[in-house]
Amino acid sequence: IPHQFVKETCEKLKDKIKKDAFALTLVKGFYVDEKTNELQLVSEIITKTLNIPCLSMMGANIANEVAEKVFCEATIGSRDDKHSETVRELIDTPVFRLRFYPDVEIIEMLGALKMLLQC
Repeated sequence: IPHQFVKETCEKLKDKIKKDAFALTLVKGFYVDEKTNELQLVSEIITKTLNIPCLSMMGANIANEVAEKVFCEATIGSRDDKHSETVRELIDTPVFRLRFYPDVEIIEMLGALKMLLQC
């Protein structure tokens, strides 16, 4: 979903999420709180609203290339090895390779800044 709808969507989901769940955001962009004008990371909104950890996946991938199984790779920010292994089991393939880094915020900021520089 686009970054501007994340908070609203999380509010609708917050009572439906299992306590042991975790999230993985692929959203590239910052959320700007309209009331405070504060810049927030999408992973922070998800974590605070749903009260679950949130990993962040970023990469220079184009959806049709992923669908056509052209070699792609992405970096995932995750502080929890168990969550990282779960994501690796679900997403990592010989043509879609994952790299993990133990800092969610850095991975997410770099992905969002890359999008700003492309504009």
